[in-house]
Amino acid sequence: MRGLSLMGLVEVRHGSGAYVKGSATGVVGSSLQMLLRFEPVGLVDVVRLAGVLHRQVALSGAERATDADLAALAAAIDAIDGEASAAVAGQVARFLDAFVATAHDPLLAALCHTLDRVVLNVTADVLSPGSTALATEIGHIRPIRLRLLRALTDHDSARAVAAADEYHAVSERIVLTHPELAGARLSDPRWAPLLAGLG
Repeated sequence: MRGLSLMGLVEVRHGSGAYVKGSATGVVGSSLQMLLRFEPVGLVDVVRLAGVLHRQVALSGAERATDADLAALAAAIDAIDGEASAAVAGQVARFLDAFVATAHDPLLAALCHTLDRVVLNVTADVLSPGSTALATEIGHIRPIRLRLLRALTDHDSARAVAAADEYHAVSERIVLTHPELAGARLSDPRWAPLLAGLG
């Protein structure tokens, strides 16, 4: 039972019994958590892999995005601008989840959710929520997010991929220009509490 709980398949509530969770994200998150904690993987590696996966999201999203998906994505973009700096990471996570949802691909969603949370959690831990540099970068990304939304709305895969690539170029630059982020190894015990919540 403990093994199933660690894998994210079962939730045990003392006094209430065990409940099947059946979460693909939980299984993927738990598995990747173990890999990241015991292999020499850097934050830069995670950012680059997320970029590759988001290209596939852009391709699939351009084909499959529904009106409801696009409305959720637009609302998530607006919420980032209206949020206080201390809570912006949560709104960026909402944006990424809404973007990934346009692909209607459960495996892709589970992988992206986990990798995106790694990047966001570590970045938020290292950088001050009120960082001027980070706020400037987030402001610069808004036009890219809007281009991505327009491309998905027009079902234009080439433009969607270009916008996703541009978004990740900025994300990678943020990581590479901060030495603590650029040098972050996820096997470092410092990150264990952040990785523990991935499942």
